[in-house]
Amino acid sequence: MKRMIQIAAVAMFALLVMVSSGYAQEGARTKKVTVDFPFYVGDTQMPAGEYVFEVVGPNSPQKLVMVKHLGGEAQAIATTVPATNSKKLAAGAVTFNKYGDRYYLANVQLGDPGLVQAVIKSSAERRLIKDSVAVVTKANANKNAASGSGQ
Repeated sequence: MKRMIQIAAVAMFALLVMVSSGYAQEGARTKKVTVDFPFYVGDTQMPAGEYVFEVVGPNSPQKLVMVKHLGGEAQAIATTVPATNSKKLAAGAVTFNKYGDRYYLANVQLGDPGLVQAVIKSSAERRLIKDSVAVVTKANANKNAASGSGQ
């Protein structure tokens, strides 16, 4: 827990530095988006509603994306890396990964039409992926065992 607080503090400091230098050099890119379901940005759950997604730190490949709920006080920061816009997402598009009934912010398309900012998966999201793979693997093993025992 102490480690998470330290990481959050460092991220907030980095954000402040990037925001001040970003505004001085190039305006931050923003997009207003309505999200119809609750979702996670890292470990932070965000309610459904209207959001502003703002890419901060436009002069480096790895960027921070500020996600700010317009109807309340919820906000979070996602660390992203550039990725090819292979799905040809339109400017301002936001995509999510879904695991069961949970949605996690996955990509934000702001700026260069050939790129998206891919959100780095949190430890919680990586655990969900691992658990999902384990469930599917176990189900397939049980299915194979059942079909093999009947013959």
